[in-house]
Amino acid sequence: DWIARAAEFGTDEASIDRAIARSRPRRPRPIGPEEVDAALTELEEHHSHFDRRDLLCTLASQLREGADAEALERAVARLLAGDRLVEIHRGHEPLGASYYTTPRLWEMERRVVDAAVGGTGAGAARIDEATLGAVLDRHRYLGAEQAEMVARLTTGGERVITVAALPGTGKTTALKAAAEGWSAGGFRGIGVSTAKSATNEIQGVG
Repeated sequence: DWIARAAEFGTDEASIDRAIARSRPRRPRPIGPEEVDAALTELEEHHSHFDRRDLLCTLASQLREGADAEALERAVARLLAGDRLVEIHRGHEPLGASYYTTPRLWEMERRVVDAAVGGTGAGAARIDEATLGAVLDRHRYLGAEQAEMVARLTTGGERVITVAALPGTGKTTALKAAAEGWSAGGFRGIGVSTAKSATNEIQGVG
């Protein structure tokens, strides 16, 4: 049946042989700086950290003609031993993986942490107690933890505040109340997200 269906498109053993005869041999080229740069750029775009396997696969994906396995291993070993990567966690062999990042990402993360720590007493986007009380009174359906979240966001004054909870626990609902509080206090909210679904949620809460 497959042979008959292939024949409808002019594909048979002879046509396959002719196509193979016309193909050129694979010409793998040495792994150079361009391929290494491209691999690290791709990793930076999609990962905050990565392990040796991620590095090996990403480097291999830059080589359209393929590469010798030993050449790939050597290239990865040179990267791991050089100064273009920062080891952030050393795993315990044989099963524990070590994780790496790049100096650029390391510096960016350090700046974020410094901004968070240095901004704990900044007094940013604080609303007064009366405004907070009015907001919580209008949103009496909020649970105790949600109300605590709203209060911390709108009166804590930190430049960076993290919120962590399981899906469906009411983070977005609480954020809507916080956004209302900021608006009442004269602060304009700007929502930013890396995911379309989250962007829609942010738009939904104003």
